[in-house]
Amino acid sequence: MIRVSSAVICILLSLCFDGGKAICVDKNALYNVNATVHLTLHGSGLKVLNVNFYTLERYVTIDVTQANVTDLCEGIIKNFMNLDSLSLINVNLSRIEPEAFQKVPKLRKLSLAVNKLTEIVKGSFNNLEALEFLYLSANEISTIEENAFGSLINLRKIHLDRNKIVGLNGNLFHGCARLSLINLKFNMIESITKASFQDLRPNHQSSITIQLNKNRIRDVDPSTFGMSNPVILHLEGNYLDATSDLLYGLKEYSKLYLDGNQVRCLADDVIENMRNTTKDLSLLNNPMDCDCMDRIDERLDEVYGTGKLEYSSTFPCLFAQEIKFG
Repeated sequence: MIRVSSAVICILLSLCFDGGKAICVDKNALYNVNATVHLTLHGSGLKVLNVNFYTLERYVTIDVTQANVTDLCEGIIKNFMNLDSLSLINVNLSRIEPEAFQKVPKLRKLSLAVNKLTEIVKGSFNNLEALEFLYLSANEISTIEENAFGSLINLRKIHLDRNKIVGLNGNLFHGCARLSLINLKFNMIESITKASFQDLRPNHQSSITIQLNKNRIRDVDPSTFGMSNPVILHLEGNYLDATSDLLYGLKEYSKLYLDGNQVRCLADDVIENMRNTTKDLSLLNNPMDCDCMDRIDERLDEVYGTGKLEYSSTFPCLFAQEIKFG
């Protein structure tokens, strides 16, 4: 019989349990790091080597450049009362536990990009009420629990690009009323349902940019983006073949980018809609045949709107148009 000590089991599982409470075996991971730090937001940076992270509490910016931190366990980032910006990029991070951040009242910018995160659980970003910018780019995230970002009441921009996200539930951003950018480029999303951004409807405070470029999207529910304010919607490089319903679902002064999709022609009702709209539509590099391009050009001569329409074909037609109405 092979005997395995409890210590080994603890290491293999990454967590032990004490009275039902998870204990992080990686709690000392920040005792030896390399970093670039700043005493003031606009001051010169100082490189520090092989230092204890917890001795850097007086700095406003900490960019950890070398460390091995697989788990941000409960309270691992704590008592940094002056910290404005923290980067833990490419440090082998695979897990964020609830309540990992405590007593960091001024933290506005957090980057955990280029790591090995596979999921974001509810509570991961608790106690970060001042946070405005969150970078989770280039991880392996496939699962995000409902309301995972709901405590970030001042969040303005979130970057989730270059992950493995295949779908979006409707309660990721509940409470993020100031959100102005959601970057979901280069994921594996195949469809956008009515529920996908329902927490941003209808009471979001301002216009918002949603970047869904370079996914695998074939279907979009047209009611998804019916926010009360304009939306700048990037859907370039997907597999969409229609524009009408999407365009109609957007608020005035919105912008819709469908470059590099599978749109084969522009419907008459879309052209007619450009007569009285302030919306912009971009359809560059779609497989529209030359007859379609001719017809669009003729119809546009009769339209006098205030929006902007850009269109071109992947076929060798003579037309590559940018039409500004009004």
